[in-house]
Amino acid sequence: MKFRKGTSFNTHDSSVTVAERIYVSNGVKRRCELALRGIIRHGSKGIALVDLTAHINTRLNCLYSESDIRYAVGRLIKADLVVSTAKDTYRASPAAMDAWKAIPKEMV
Repeated sequence: MKFRKGTSFNTHDSSVTVAERIYVSNGVKRRCELALRGIIRHGSKGIALVDLTAHINTRLNCLYSESDIRYAVGRLIKADLVVSTAKDTYRASPAAMDAWKAIPKEMV
């Protein structure tokens, strides 16, 4: 997937320079990663957009709106990593689940 540069008010995916300008270091790429992790975390039952947004905002103490997360999930659907099971309800595709299980995990 290709991503453009832009601005953001969420401090965990942006950085501030000396001139006090906000530059996005990850942007949509980071939101896609967060959304995919949240969807995979909820397993095969899936998760509603409202719950996914609340889950991400609570875990990271950020202020993503539902439209921010919906856009990221839409990108994941186009990449065949996420499947929409109902309106604003998502679950990981079988390919994404297999790839997630194949990645070696680090215990912290």
